[in-house]
Amino acid sequence: MKRLLLFNIASFIMAAAISGCGRGITSTAAVSPNILWAANGYELTPAGVQIGADRKSIAQAGTMAITPDGKTVLVLSTGWVKTGGSHGITVIDAMADTITSYLSLSPYESFYGMAVTSTFSGFNIFVPGIQNQKGYVLDISMNAGRKMSFQKAIPLSSYYSATLAKTLMPTPAGIAISGNTLLTANNVGYNSGTQYPGETVSIIDLSTMSQTYTVTVGQYPWAIAVTPDGKNAYVTNRGSGTVSVISLAGAPTVTATIPVQTGPAAIASSADGTKIYVANTLSDSVSVINTKTNIVADTITLAAYAGAPTVGGSPDGLAFSNDGKWLYVALAADNSIAVIDTASNQVIGRIPTAWYPADIAVDPVNDHIFAVNTEGIGHGPWMPALIASNTWDILDFAHYDWYVHSSVSDITKPAVSQLSIYTAQVLKNDFVNPEHAPVPANVKAAWSNITHVVYILRENKTYDMEFGDLGPSANGEPIPCPYYAPGSLSARTPELGCSGSGIGFTTPNTHAMARQFALDTNFYLDVETSIQGHPLAIDGFLSDYLQRIWSINTDYGGANRADDSTDPIATLPSNSLFQELYNAGITFSDFGESLITLRPISIQNNNLLPETVMPGYNATWANLFSDTQRAAYFVSTFNSMVQTNSFPQFVYLTLGDDHYPPGDYSDNDYATAMIVDAISHSPYWKNTVIFIDEDDPQVGIDHIDQKRSFAIVISPYVKHGYISNEHYTFTSILKTIELIFNLPPMTQYDDTALPMYDMFQSTPDLTPFTALPETWSTILSPTTGG
Repeated sequence: MKRLLLFNIASFIMAAAISGCGRGITSTAAVSPNILWAANGYELTPAGVQIGADRKSIAQAGTMAITPDGKTVLVLSTGWVKTGGSHGITVIDAMADTITSYLSLSPYESFYGMAVTSTFSGFNIFVPGIQNQKGYVLDISMNAGRKMSFQKAIPLSSYYSATLAKTLMPTPAGIAISGNTLLTANNVGYNSGTQYPGETVSIIDLSTMSQTYTVTVGQYPWAIAVTPDGKNAYVTNRGSGTVSVISLAGAPTVTATIPVQTGPAAIASSADGTKIYVANTLSDSVSVINTKTNIVADTITLAAYAGAPTVGGSPDGLAFSNDGKWLYVALAADNSIAVIDTASNQVIGRIPTAWYPADIAVDPVNDHIFAVNTEGIGHGPWMPALIASNTWDILDFAHYDWYVHSSVSDITKPAVSQLSIYTAQVLKNDFVNPEHAPVPANVKAAWSNITHVVYILRENKTYDMEFGDLGPSANGEPIPCPYYAPGSLSARTPELGCSGSGIGFTTPNTHAMARQFALDTNFYLDVETSIQGHPLAIDGFLSDYLQRIWSINTDYGGANRADDSTDPIATLPSNSLFQELYNAGITFSDFGESLITLRPISIQNNNLLPETVMPGYNATWANLFSDTQRAAYFVSTFNSMVQTNSFPQFVYLTLGDDHYPPGDYSDNDYATAMIVDAISHSPYWKNTVIFIDEDDPQVGIDHIDQKRSFAIVISPYVKHGYISNEHYTFTSILKTIELIFNLPPMTQYDDTALPMYDMFQSTPDLTPFTALPETWSTILSPTTGG
């Protein structure tokens, strides 16, 4: 069924229509590095001027503000703490669209939130600060010449949580100012190093620069809007799905708690204070609160098309046009800005941005729209010269500040006619109009024979890191070897004996499987790290919360956040693949995955997830068992299943030893081959497909793109010896699995994903795969790491 964007003005639909066919389902051309790609294979055609398009000027950013005179844009970066320069404020000349200065916030980390006030001599900028799991508000001054200087770190007071019966130290996110009153939404709290849900707002008197009150609100408070008269503050509680109303008259008190939809995040007040708008990031909607009654008077859907899943756009930023007639909503996952007519509360169009617009602001003088795009214009190639000179250590996190570089879009307010053109482009970029082609008859015939799906998730490789040795004919570029040393492994380099290019010499089975079956050379992982990659591989989408906090996670270079990926606040309300399988009555099993994001609560509570794991495996998956031990356990279990005819219809396995060189690469390579060998020599082979990919690119060495990886599809019903150049992603695999099992989509991402049509054939080739011997011992590799 053809999708239509949900507009209330028919002429917009007509103007947005684009003629032409969908993307082809086969490709023989080389991979192009020139197209700007975003997550899910979406294309980028950002409107306006892109500041930071050099992919190096603005470190990972997620919050912005504009000075009251409209001359300066301020961007808060919250990337890797170990780079020494990724937590700070970038200053942009809003008229010239140029970066003029930068202020590091070291030794503080920062997070979401920023507020700016005018002073006699310039401006004061307030941002959240975190140091040693203690919360602060950082006060920074900017003079008339736009030079910034650090003034003071205002400490937040600890508080007693009656819910937890513990005293917590809050750490802030959103900040709002009214007169001499500053408020912080304290997103989380700490007690003896343990992280807990935040539940307070701190109120600071700016005349004394000290905290005067603590107010208890809902869980994980995020952002604050104060009504123009200064009488009330409205606070979004991401964890509770509510908005708390705080009266600021006298001693602050909560006067109302308003239920909204899932994932309330950004919040804004209308100029007259009669309406509060709330962006519900996990519901693709905006709630409109009547401030007189404090009830939700309207809910505006942001769905990109009729029948779209309720998760897909990630609305996470709000700003009004200067006349208040339009409300702009940043749709991070959609790479666009939705435009709402505030008179009708209807979406009237969309504006394309760069990748992941995480916040927006409007120039109060010229009415320009500024959007900070966390992932910028994409990543592009990265083949550092330091590799060739053997002076770079792949395990050194200090080199990771290149990894996420942002951009800022400066967009002139569009006329209605231009808005319709922009809208058409967004639909095209996101495969809404035109859609991908339906399942071809020969592919449908192939899938009708597949009753068992195996998904093997491995760790941390780009395409060139695994297959660069295949050369240009397979879209590869050889990587000098050893690219993993010196540094911590420098003394062992001769012992490891690496010669030639890349890791091909340690992965003969992976290469053999790619040669015998179908290899995609243009598979994009669209994440940076494992706490994103594992959920995305099964959920098909990531919450805006998880996208924002991963880089300050203690596992990835931060000093404060705990492992948020296991926290319900970082999960999705939509079903995971496991839940969809369960709902459809399809049997499944999980070998080794332990993330709570992959274990739907309804399944956990009823003990319905059929775990098949090595004893103790989930708790210690990185160290106690090698991949070949895990594979041996699977093969033993599988052989028993063959005897009892009880092999589940879906099996998920994680094999993570390909983190490290080169013995563990070899161990992972042989383990993968053991599994494929066992299945392909069994009675189930004729009805099985196996998908193999990596969970994240991490260091991202690749001559096309830092996030390009590979996927191998193995089955009698895939084209043998086939190289695909189609732009596939995690969601392409999920979409293919959903079509094979006739499952509904989980989010907009898998609904619009390109299925792996070109990999399949209707005539089977039943030749099994025979594993090649393991060539390296794991004794030679490191035994610790992440």
